[in-house]
This record gives sequence, C-alpha cells and structure tokens, in this order.
Amino acid sequence: MEKLVLDRDKFEELKNNTSLMNQNLMKAYQLGKEFLDMLLVTDQWTGKSKEEFQSYLHLVLQYHGQLIGEKVPSVGKVKTAKVKGNTCEVALETLQELNRNMDQFTGNCKYYQELERI
Repeated sequence: MEKLVLDRDKFEELKNNTSLMNQNLMKAYQLGKEFLDMLLVTDQWTGKSKEEFQSYLHLVLQYHGQLIGEKVPSVGKVKTAKVKGNTCEVALETLQELNRNMDQFTGNCKYYQELERI
C-alpha cells in the first residue's frame, strides 16, 4: 500500500507561484487599464483600427479582471461580463484549507498513522 504523501516543499512552491501569479495579473490589469484609458481620450489615433484594438484590449482586460475580481467598465459596443471574485485568492484559500485538513487528518487519525508504519 502506498502512503498518502503531501510534499511540503512542492505545496509551498504551488502557494508561492499562485500568489505571484495573482500579483502579476494585478499589475498587468492595472497597466492595461491605464493604457485603455489613454486610448479612449487620445485623438492621435482614430478610425476603425483604433476601435478594433480598443475592443481587443477591453476583452484582454476582462479576462485579467475576472481572474483577479475586477470589473472593467463597458466601452462602446463591448459589454462587460460579471465578475465572481478573485480566482487566485480563492485558489490560495483552498490550498491553505487543504493544508490544514491534511495536517489534522495525518496528525490526529490513528488509522492513518498505522498505515504510515506499514
């Protein structure tokens, strides 16, 4: 019988990478939002190509925004999807809960401790 093993180093690495991903998404979202705001007010670029790029950037911002729990205001004909919360933070909370449950299970369950000895 194989032991149930939670590699603490890999688990910490996963938590750190998830946290870093959240920080990077927040940075990318903020920079993209600033860029879109600038595009909306500039008159140095006009026409269909500007409108198409604004639409593309708006969709990218929606994607990033949904991952970090931020809603992007609608622009022109492009509507904004609903946001359900910060996906990365939910993942981190879930990982922390898993860690607590594993500690409780492996530390308090005599049957599991007996299995580890086999």
